[in-house]
Amino acid sequence: MAAFSRYIGIDHGFSFPLRYFEVHRLPPDWPRFLEGFQRHWPTDAEGTYVDFVRYGLAGNGAARSGNARWKRLTEERAGSAKSVFHFDVQGQVAKSTHAGIPWLLYLKRQSHGRVHFWPFDGTGSSRSCLPPRTPRVPTTLPYWDYGPGCSSIRRTLLKAIGTAKKTRHS
Repeated sequence: MAAFSRYIGIDHGFSFPLRYFEVHRLPPDWPRFLEGFQRHWPTDAEGTYVDFVRYGLAGNGAARSGNARWKRLTEERAGSAKSVFHFDVQGQVAKSTHAGIPWLLYLKRQSHGRVHFWPFDGTGSSRSCLPPRTPRVPTTLPYWDYGPGCSSIRRTLLKAIGTAKKTRHS
């Protein structure tokens, strides 16, 4: 894997479960997903909140909504993770995901190819890397064991940074 110039993790989902694409008859095409989602959930517009879209005051969220039982593979594997459609519960990721996805489209457009959105743009690049991260993963890089996936994220980041040194937090 090529080393990235920067890693910046964002704490919300970058896409939806495959069931969402099947139900809405959408191709599994991330750039098209971002554009279509932003049209229905324009939470990047000034003063537009997720609940405004949910309750029909902005956008057309009802035409592109999902079911709280639908989970991405990462949520299924994590066991206790909430669906990106499970609103109004403790530990939800639904609001941050629905608010954040339109901003990913904004960043993609504004970066003019300088940002690599992992894993959707492939697995290696010399550009800055923007991967999704879960609340279970700490914001620092000391050793952790917070479940499946976290240790592989840590190994990848440490390998790219060029160090496997543990910090005093281990």
